Amino acid sequence: MKKENYFKIILTSLIFALFIQINLFSQSEITSLSCYNFYSCVYKGYYSKDPQTQIEYYSKALLLWKDVYGIKIKSGIYVNRGSAYQNLKQYDKAISDYNKAIELNPADADAYYDRGLVYYHLKQYNRAIDDYSKAIELNPNFAYAYNNRGITYLWLGKCKKAKSDFDKAIEIGKDKPPSYGNLGIYWWYCNKNKNKSLYYFEKAFQQGFSSQEWNNLYDKTSAGHFIKDLNQTPEFKKLVKKYKNKQTSNQGE
Repeated sequence: MKKENYFKIILTSLIFALFIQINLFSQSEITSLSCYNFYSCVYKGYYSKDPQTQIEYYSKALLLWKDVYGIKIKSGIYVNRGSAYQNLKQYDKAISDYNKAIELNPADADAYYDRGLVYYHLKQYNRAIDDYSKAIELNPNFAYAYNNRGITYLWLGKCKKAKSDFDKAIEIGKDKPPSYGNLGIYWWYCNKNKNKSLYYFEKAFQQGFSSQEWNNLYDKTSAGHFIKDLNQTPEFKKLVKKYKNKQTSNQGE
C-alpha cells in the first residue's frame, strides 16, 4: 500500500533550502536539531521513525506556522501528521487532518490518496474509491492510486475494473511488484486460472516483496482472502519458498 510521496520530498528539499538560505544551522547541527522553531519542528517530524513523536513535532510546527511559509507547506504538514495518526490506527484523527489538508490545498493528490487508505482500512470501500479516483484525476500517473483502487474494486467484486487498474499501474511502471501480485490475485479470484495467477505472482516475487507483502499472502483480511485456496497449493508454496529464501539470502550478503 505504500507510495512515493513526492510532496514530502519537495517539502524536505524546501526546508533544507531555507536552512541554508537564512543560515539557521551549521552542517554539524543538522543531525542534532532541537525543535525550537518552525523549520526544525518540520524537519524532526519528517525524519522521526516514531509516529507519536512525529505527531508532536508536526503539532508544534503548526502552532509556529506563519502565512509567509505558504498554504501548501501547511497542507503538507497536515498530510504528514495524518499519516502518523493513521500508523497508530487513530483513523478519526487521520481523516480530520486529511480533511484539513484538502481544505487548504484541494489540488493535493496525496491527501486524497491517504484519506482513501483510511477509508479502505475502515472497509468504507466506496469512499476509498472516490478518494483514489480524485487522486488519479489530480495526478494521472499516480500508480499507487490505481493499484489500491484496483484491490478495492476486488473487495466489491468488480473484477473488470480491478484488472483495468492493475494494468494501468503496471503501464505507469512505479509499483510493479504489488501490481503484478494483484494481477495474480485477479486471475485466481475472478477466473480460477491457476497458471496465469502463478505466472503473475512469480513476476511479482522476482522483483522483491516487503515482509508485510509476504505476510499478506496468508492474511485473510488482505491478499489471503482472495487466494485462500491457491496459497495452500504445492505450486504456490514452492514459489514463495524459492523467492522468499532468495530474497533473504541476497539481503544477508
